[in-house]
Amino acid sequence: MWIFMKNSFVSVVQHRKYPDVVIVRARRKEHLEALGFQPVCTKNADYLWRSLVTKALFYRQLELAVKAIDYPNFKNASKLDHGLLMRIWELVYQELS
Repeated sequence: MWIFMKNSFVSVVQHRKYPDVVIVRARRKEHLEALGFQPVCTKNADYLWRSLVTKALFYRQLELAVKAIDYPNFKNASKLDHGLLMRIWELVYQELS
């Protein structure tokens, strides 16, 4: 699952051995810290930063992020690069319209 939030972009996948754990991955350390997770640096990986967290904890942090939504336009409110968000929006628009 890819998740774009106002101050972060993360990829979340199931842990292979532990059914109640997800791996929250990010390209930037601060994106995991924004969710309240302790990032660990991994070498030679697509996502350099990772946090192993229970699904329950991830759900709670995601719930807080949803409750904090206070904007009518995500791209304008986001601290992520606006050009990047526009390119992603355009690609999805072209493919799914």
